[in-house]
Amino acid sequence: MGNPRVLIVGAGFGGIGACIELQSHGFDDITILDRAPELGGTWFYNGYPGSACDVPSHLYSYSFAQRRDWRRLCSTREEILRYLREVAHEHGVDRRIETGVEVTACRWDDERRAWTTTAADGRTWESDAVIVATGQLHREATPRIEGLEGFRGHSFHSAWWDHDYDLRGKRVAVVGTGASAVQFVPEIAAETERLYVFQRTGNWFMPRRNRSYPAPIAAAISRVPGLQAFRRRFVFDYGESLTAMIRNPRTLGRLGRLRSSLFMRWQLRDPEVRRKAWPDYTFGCKRVLFSSYFLPTLQRENVELVTDPIGAVNARGIRTPDGREREVDGII
Repeated sequence: MGNPRVLIVGAGFGGIGACIELQSHGFDDITILDRAPELGGTWFYNGYPGSACDVPSHLYSYSFAQRRDWRRLCSTREEILRYLREVAHEHGVDRRIETGVEVTACRWDDERRAWTTTAADGRTWESDAVIVATGQLHREATPRIEGLEGFRGHSFHSAWWDHDYDLRGKRVAVVGTGASAVQFVPEIAAETERLYVFQRTGNWFMPRRNRSYPAPIAAAISRVPGLQAFRRRFVFDYGESLTAMIRNPRTLGRLGRLRSSLFMRWQLRDPEVRRKAWPDYTFGCKRVLFSSYFLPTLQRENVELVTDPIGAVNARGIRTPDGREREVDGII
């Protein structure tokens, strides 16, 4: 096989990285398909307010394409997309990408010893190898809530944020307090007239303000030899220390829980909100979240944290099992 044909499904971090690695080994007949109108993967789709990575950018980047000009600890969606476009262009990956192609099937033909990849529009591609780099964050997980289809207001999923819907002066319900909600709730709270945050289980939090780097620090990272590599290694080791806490809940895990508890108690001054927001499981059993803004937002006068389960949605709003109905204009 002189020049194997390789087809990659997905033009996010995984697909772009796979293409660059293949090119470094001499592969040249490479095609990347993606259903989105441009590259980016999950960072193209998740455009909700405050969308950002919660892994520091000095680590959340390719080892072969390090940048010294990150403006903050954890980059925003826009910064990450710009980084991916630059890397794809620098390595000639962008010319291999075909956007707007939704792959529906990949079938192996044993006689021809080849793969046939089919798109929703009927087009096909033949290749010697297929790499599926679709990830797991490109499809939203919508909860099954009784009556949601009968809601007369506006509803959408945060993964498909409706930027045309004006939240100002609206009564809004947010269903869920996972990693996405933790980022966008502080961004929209001030705009809404009333914000109801429905939570099933609380989260353990660690602090993160994610401010822009002061000019002296940014200059040092950019100019001092080896500082970028040192910072990347430091961030990696810090992440591994959190993993050690999670894997050893009776020893190191107690240190993580103590730090998280102190931080959360300091942020949650309202005793009732603290009671509702506090997690009831061991530190690390679920994803530990990083934010210094979400918990204070829950204590705003126009925000209510609701821990009662959702009974049903009707035309006007959301009803909980205690019989209370919260009328809302929008549900996210």
